[in-house]
Amino acid sequence: MNKNYHLIDEIYQQTNSMFKNILISIILSNFATSSLQKSTEYTYNNI
Repeated sequence: MNKNYHLIDEIYQQTNSMFKNILISIILSNFATSSLQKSTEYTYNNI
């Protein structure tokens, strides 16, 4: 029983860190695209 619990805990930790990584990459890509759009708008407006 204790072994099973340890395995579940390990899987939970791995999925938890995986979700964190996914969230971080989504946030970073959103930030990158929004700042990219801002810079292209700025460039077009100042031509």
